[in-house]
Amino acid sequence: MTVKADGEIIVEANVDVGYLHRGFEKLMEYRTWYQNIMLVPRICVLDGASYEIAYVEVVEKLAFRNC
Repeated sequence: MTVKADGEIIVEANVDVGYLHRGFEKLMEYRTWYQNIMLVPRICVLDGASYEIAYVEVVEKLAFRNC
């Protein structure tokens, strides 16, 4: 975040997104859906269980959609 201040008053603030990108999308491209289950909780350590549940639900929906 870049901040311009005039004394104690913030005049302008700009956010530069993307600095926390750790390449999970690229890592997941070369693995199977089963191997990615182990990788998904590492995206966000504090909330890993909900990420894992969401990923597995999406995989199940995609699998049953093609039947």
